Amino acid sequence: MQQGWARCAQTVDERAHLFRVAGHAERDAGGMRRHLTPSVQRVLDRLCDVPVLVIDAAWQIVAVNALADALIGDLSGASARERNIAWRQFTGLDSRVVRSEQETARFEAGIVADLHDAVGRYPDDEPLRALIDDLRRASPRFAEFWEQRPVAPHDTARKTLRHPAVGKIRLDCDVLTVGGSDLRLIVYTAPPGSPDAQALELLGAIGLQSLSEAPAAAPR
Repeated sequence: MQQGWARCAQTVDERAHLFRVAGHAERDAGGMRRHLTPSVQRVLDRLCDVPVLVIDAAWQIVAVNALADALIGDLSGASARERNIAWRQFTGLDSRVVRSEQETARFEAGIVADLHDAVGRYPDDEPLRALIDDLRRASPRFAEFWEQRPVAPHDTARKTLRHPAVGKIRLDCDVLTVGGSDLRLIVYTAPPGSPDAQALELLGAIGLQSLSEAPAAAPR
């Protein structure tokens, strides 16, 4: 029966709607859509006065702008695993985000729930499956959360970061989804005129100065 009504759908959107109405999770064939499109790159380039990260549904950092690099720390020399937020969180890698114990538990439950959703939609995505397997081996805490199957969707939040040059900054963190893709934009902002906005402006000046003082890369 399920296959019969699914075949009646004429478009991808219609098919997805039918699955939702029937209470089923639609499975996408193939892998996750991770490609950084030109339009998303243009958005990233235009949002130069706020930190922006682009991640995929596996929490892999796909791209960042200069201010995000200055805020969270330069990850350009990091391995692929070290550029995954879930991996960094559950393996205890350095982070400038300051969280209470309750905030940490809520954040980690949200990551695991989100990854469960991603696996449900992309059961054949090899990089995603490898990440889950590696996390279950590397982190008993992740393995425990994974078996509990938490329901905690990741949503907008406020985050406090401790930066070595400008001190603590408390920022609003909005997660924007990209239609027709598995990319998300994580955008950090502060109320205009607030001390946090001023700290963000100072961080932008420091970051630009650091870039201008860096030696030019060898041409390739």
